[in-house]
Order: sequence, then C-alpha cells, then structure tokens
Amino acid sequence: MHTTDGVILREGTLVDADAIGLLHRISLQAGIEYGVPPSALLLSAADRGKEWREWLRAKGIGRAAGVVVVADSLHGSVGFACVCPPVPRRKAPAPHDWDMPYLTVMQAHQAQKVGSRLLQQALERAGAAGARTVLLRSPAEARWNPFYEACGGLHDGVEEVPYLGVSLQVIRYRFPVPGDAAAPAPRRAAPVPGVSPAPVLPPEQETGPQPE
Repeated sequence: MHTTDGVILREGTLVDADAIGLLHRISLQAGIEYGVPPSALLLSAADRGKEWREWLRAKGIGRAAGVVVVADSLHGSVGFACVCPPVPRRKAPAPHDWDMPYLTVMQAHQAQKVGSRLLQQALERAGAAGARTVLLRSPAEARWNPFYEACGGLHDGVEEVPYLGVSLQVIRYRFPVPGDAAAPAPRRAAPVPGVSPAPVLPPEQETGPQPE
C-alpha cells in the first residue's frame, strides 16, 4: 500500500468493482471526443461494475490474470490502472508481455501526480508477475498523450484498432518495467472487461505537472 498526498494506492478487490465500473464509464465518456463510439456508453456504470466483479472473481480463482491498482482518497476511489497479459490477436505488433488497457484519474484529482503513481505501481506489479514490457494504446490525437511520454512511454508506432464497429487510430506506448522479471507472464486468461478482442485505452486525463 502506497500513500501520496492523502491518496492511497492499493490492489483492487471484489469490493471495488462498482467504483471501478464508474471510473471505467467516465473514461469512455472522455474518449468520445477522440473517436470512441457513443455505443460504448450503452452499458451503465452499474453494468460495468458487474463486469469487473466477474473478472475480479475469476482472477481470485485463477481464471483471469492481471492486476488492478486503485487510488483511494478520503472521498472514495478516484482512479485505477489495470495491467494484464495481452489478448491474443492474429495480427499483433512487435511482441510484448503485458497490456495496460485502463489508466484513468477523476478530473478533480488530476495534476496531483495520482496518474503517474498509478502508472508506476501498475508497471512494478506487472514486473513482479514476470512482464518485461507493458504496451499501452491511446487515441492518436488524445490530449493526454504527452503525459505518457513524460512518464517514459516509448513511441512504438501507430495502428488501426477495431472497437465496437469503428476503426480507431491509436498510438502505442511501450513501457519497460522496473527491475528484472521473476517469472514468465501467463499466456491464457480471461480478458479484462470491455477490451476484447482488441484492447484500446481511451483516457488517462492527467494533464498537470510532469511526474517526479
């Protein structure tokens, strides 16, 4: 557990499913500006919460692989990050170990380094699970892309990603994980909610000071 200016970072559990579902929907709403189709909002925050509850339960019994890190304030959860083994695809970019399909921070807590700390924690946990690199995808024109670059994301190219019937142009950012991998990353697991068959990251919305 890590504390930053009153915000605690910890691994998500079943009891966090509804909060994660709400943050998930907020992130999709922000992505509409950059090509995420409005149909992404057909599922309510409660529906998203149910999806996350099922995934967290599956993770607890070994049927899903990955980690969710939650940022808690005195007023509740204000952000989350998720890292997981990649969803298999026939036409994949350069090999990588894990994906980061979600990283989002509520607007009221942006510019407070919550996003950069979430990102760092997610990378560390992926590395502890055996990953050597983590790939994050973001809409090509998203205003938060400089944040990923400031956090050490290496530009890994641009691709067209199918998402809910549309084709999104996304930038790939590759992050090395801290330290040496200790174990091979799992290859088969249930995909995290809302990203199958092709992960896409609509929004990390932190646009404040550079991370430490």
